[in-house]
Amino acid sequence: AIDAQTGRYAFVQWKADWAGAGWYLWCLNNPEFRAAYFRLCERYVREAGLDGLMTDEVYFRTGWQACVCPHCRDKFRLNAGITLPAGRAPGFWGRFDNPDFRAWIRFRAASVGDFYRDLRAAIGRAHPHPVLLGCKNQAECPASVPLFGDSNEERMRGVNLLFTELSSPTTSALYSWPRLSVCYMAYNGLSRHYGTPTLAIQYAAPQEAFLSWALRAAHGARVWATSGGGALARHDQLPARPKGLASVKHVFGWESRHDRELAGAIQPLADIGVVLSAATRDMDRSHQGPKGEAWYPYVREWAGWCQRLTGAYLQYAVITEGDLTPSGL
Repeated sequence: AIDAQTGRYAFVQWKADWAGAGWYLWCLNNPEFRAAYFRLCERYVREAGLDGLMTDEVYFRTGWQACVCPHCRDKFRLNAGITLPAGRAPGFWGRFDNPDFRAWIRFRAASVGDFYRDLRAAIGRAHPHPVLLGCKNQAECPASVPLFGDSNEERMRGVNLLFTELSSPTTSALYSWPRLSVCYMAYNGLSRHYGTPTLAIQYAAPQEAFLSWALRAAHGARVWATSGGGALARHDQLPARPKGLASVKHVFGWESRHDRELAGAIQPLADIGVVLSAATRDMDRSHQGPKGEAWYPYVREWAGWCQRLTGAYLQYAVITEGDLTPSGL
């Protein structure tokens, strides 16, 4: 992936205190990379007998100035009828008042959707009904589409299982559950809209494992089990944590005994709908702050309304722009 600001390979800095640690990423529109990636994933599914895949790298991770490789330039010109400017082009990059730049943001999100669509077709050659999900941390996060091209509306052209990965905004889920609830309510609405469950990881302290599970179950999310904190280090994984494994067996046992009630379609009891507007979330940068925190006003107000309704014990449902139809309402 090529960075427009530098003309060099785009680089993801991992940790500020780890000098040079990070990644270079392939471009999602590079035909040779796509062919190799799809071929390898198809082989994984076929030879390992997998039911599906979860991918964690299908996005433009380095910001809206990438990628400007020849493949992206050609595809953008073909799809949008716009020639991408060369170099820094101060009147273009980051200018949401420029319709050409807004077209560029939408193009990158569509490219992510194209990749998932074609990946699903590739693994479908090795499995009759493959599961495909990707990493999307928060449906309401306004940085996802402009910076990363990561849009649920586009990725669901290929993905058939929603996913979210959350950490408590504070050190304790007990004190941050109202804000976590808002995110889960957003996924509750997306699950209803797309007709697919949401699988959820929530990192919490071991003593809050039951609360973490209950919070997800109460919002209709299915649980991706972890031992509490991080799940990548071997000593943190469930087989190495007897207490964590026992707690997961307990709650999963309850789920299996109540499978009929939990497996049905999500039907809201609410007569109040709160719209999560993808267009406003992704494109409104009218309150751009000194560090680019343009997204705070809209998302904070949206989340504030949801939390206020929860605090008043009023049932509500999060709905999408696609639900704003007579039958949807």
